Formats: sequence, C-alpha cells, structure tokens
Amino acid sequence: MTEDRCRSCDALIIWAETVIDRQRIPLDETPVPGGRFKLDDTYNPPRADYVKTGDPPGSRFRSHLATCKKKGET
Repeated sequence: MTEDRCRSCDALIIWAETVIDRQRIPLDETPVPGGRFKLDDTYNPPRADYVKTGDPPGSRFRSHLATCKKKGET
C-alpha cells in the first residue's frame, strides 16, 4: 500500500482508488471499527469500496477527508 502524509495535518494516510470511478481517495492509515471503506490490496494502488451489510469481517478504514483536523488550511 502507498503510505503518505497529509499536507495539512501531517497524519499518515493511504492512497486508494474508489471501485466505481477510480478516483483517488486518502484514507486514515489505521483501521477502525465502523470504518466505511474496505480495501482490496491486490490492486496497485489498492481499491476502496463501501462496506456493505453481510461483508465478511476485516479491516475498515475512514476517509481522511472526514477526519483531518486541519482540512483546508494549506
């Protein structure tokens, strides 16, 4: 996975592409319970898809756009 740092808050992030339209999306590096995205890291960059009811358990991630403490300050 491609790790990077947020330009605004310097937090570690993972760059992924959305499954539907392949848009790049920054995700928080650390998985959390209740995260909205699951990753398929068989692709490079990994593909992010929304978690759906009935999906098997696994690591879930949050969008860094939703959690950045300094969003928009650069």
